[in-house]
Amino acid sequence: HFLEHLDDWLPLMDECSRTLKPGGTARMVVPHWSNPHYFSDPTHRTLFGLYTFCYIAHYERFSRKVPTYGKTPSFEIVKIRLVFKTWRGFLISNALLRPFTYIINTHPRVQEFYELWLARIFPCYEIDCELKRRIA
Repeated sequence: HFLEHLDDWLPLMDECSRTLKPGGTARMVVPHWSNPHYFSDPTHRTLFGLYTFCYIAHYERFSRKVPTYGKTPSFEIVKIRLVFKTWRGFLISNALLRPFTYIINTHPRVQEFYELWLARIFPCYEIDCELKRRIA
């Protein structure tokens, strides 16, 4: 949980792309836009959703395609997961949400269905995305 605190996280991702060796991986964990605690923190600057990393990374598994604004993505998405949990200490709530995390992440189309239809009803806690530096 760091990128959401930056005014502009894209220059940092460009620097990660420059310094990460081709084939190397980076893992980004950010709060999902529906996280009810996101708006409580006045230092949060950027919202993240299921498709946010698709603007900087290649990913064929989603049906929705986003523009790259003339820039060739330097990353590929290896894995993207929506994580459902509550604060630490809420053991029963977290135990009940664990199967929901599994079901939503069974297939990219299920993730997309969640993002479009269910995110406002069942808030997601965070997005866990693994990126791989593309070989030029």
